[in-house]
Amino acid sequence: MSLECKPSFSQTLDSLRGESFDVMLVDLAASDLQGPDGLSRVGKVAQELLVIVLADAEETDRVIAARGLGICNWLTKDKLPFSFGR
Repeated sequence: MSLECKPSFSQTLDSLRGESFDVMLVDLAASDLQGPDGLSRVGKVAQELLVIVLADAEETDRVIAARGLGICNWLTKDKLPFSFGR
């Protein structure tokens, strides 16, 4: 198993063009996912690849919107056994 971590969703998309992945873990806090089209960008990827969304507990509305785009796998960060440094 190998793992790659990219600082932005755009850089992750660049990696998808040249490599094959089994799953993508996406943090909704990524700066380039904050705009109105952020979730739809993730939704397009979810049509081709298993996507698991990481969300803050307060982001209920975004998680519900993500489900409407076919992104049905998500975790809240407060349930993880580690924290993300910012």
